[in-house]
Amino acid sequence: MYCLLPTPSSTVPAQAHCHCADAFDDLDEAIRNDVGPALSPAQQAAVMQGTAQLYNLARGSLDRQLQRFEEFALETCLRVPAGLMASVQIQAPVVDVEAPCVEEEEGVIQRLGSLRAQILEEREKMLTLQRQLAACDAALAEVGGEEAGLRQLASAVREKERLTEDVFVLSHTGARLQVCGPGSVCAAVFGYGC
Repeated sequence: MYCLLPTPSSTVPAQAHCHCADAFDDLDEAIRNDVGPALSPAQQAAVMQGTAQLYNLARGSLDRQLQRFEEFALETCLRVPAGLMASVQIQAPVVDVEAPCVEEEEGVIQRLGSLRAQILEEREKMLTLQRQLAACDAALAEVGGEEAGLRQLASAVREKERLTEDVFVLSHTGARLQVCGPGSVCAAVFGYGC
């Protein structure tokens, strides 16, 4: 109930606050169990309010004492007495690096030149692809504007196919009539007389 953590700017350990809060929780529980049944609800509320105020006072005092202890500990632990520091300066370790020979250096320069050429080649490929992509985007935008015209053209082509089928059927029927000739059974069926 009382375990309130310190403010973020405080360097006082949160565990100390929790121990203090646990002690006050135990005090509240003891009062409720031992004296609580004999008290009226108003008296119980007054007792609980009193223990809460007592906790806040104890917590403030605890904060001050722990802050003083921490400052003392930091000053004592981190201070180096005079004359204790070594007067010898520590030097950085020397790293043994061999100087590259002329052949290695020329090989590195050639490799660097070939890598630069590859980079330029890949950059040119990228620019070519970007130009092609821009052209495709422009063509798509142009086709998108002509979409209605393309739909009309497709509809006209479908109508032309139907017209072609009709012409084919008519010409086929005419050819059969010609084969049958006048005065035949076909002429009688289709209504042509001799």
